[in-house]
Amino acid sequence: MTRSDDPASPLIAPGLAAAGGGPRLLAVRRQDKAVRQTALHRHARGQLFGAYQGLLTVQAGDRQWVAPAAHALWVPPDCPHGLRSHGPYAGYSVYLSAAACAGLPDAPCALQASALLLAAVERAAGWRDEAWDAARLRIVELIRDEI
Repeated sequence: MTRSDDPASPLIAPGLAAAGGGPRLLAVRRQDKAVRQTALHRHARGQLFGAYQGLLTVQAGDRQWVAPAAHALWVPPDCPHGLRSHGPYAGYSVYLSAAACAGLPDAPCALQASALLLAAVERAAGWRDEAWDAARLRIVELIRDEI
């Protein structure tokens, strides 16, 4: 899903982010012509996000990062977080169900956004309501491995 509307609007419906169940993974792409800013919030899903272009300042838990496009940030479920882009923003977010977060870091952290991770995120962001087949589940596991 690609969006380019209100830069303060959520990337996915708040009900989906807050839901404990549902798909193991939801991924979105976004492009904003203006600064993107989200107030501190939390949700039941873990979130991986980063920029394809631009620079992000991210607050998560008691930490803060300035992240260029080559980096991604992981925020575990129920951790308060918010962000602000410095100028126009093009980026992605991956939301993992609480069950899919098992074994992932339990504190927010920054990581290198590898080409493999970005390709898997791009694939997942193009998913619609098709069935969850074995290939799709392998991509979810690949994203988890990269985190």
